[in-house]
Amino acid sequence: MDPQFPSRFQQAKNLAQTAGRAAWTAAQGNGVFVPDEIKKSRMNICKSCPHFSSNDIRCRHCGCYLETKTALRASKCPVDKWSFHLTDM
Repeated sequence: MDPQFPSRFQQAKNLAQTAGRAAWTAAQGNGVFVPDEIKKSRMNICKSCPHFSSNDIRCRHCGCYLETKTALRASKCPVDKWSFHLTDM
């Protein structure tokens, strides 16, 4: 395990929370993914963050892979730089 990322347990917990929000938004009739321009905006915010790992495009705070995290409507930044919004349609 790489010490620059959270424990595998914490990463699994973060993933489970996002999956739960994704299921909820899908059940509400909302899409699973945000439009490309929102994904790009989120990714740009991540790239300017000190928690960004450019080696593997991951967040050191939550451990998530950002290519996927920034695309999911139900995702949110763990340090509140961007958030989950139903209006991101």
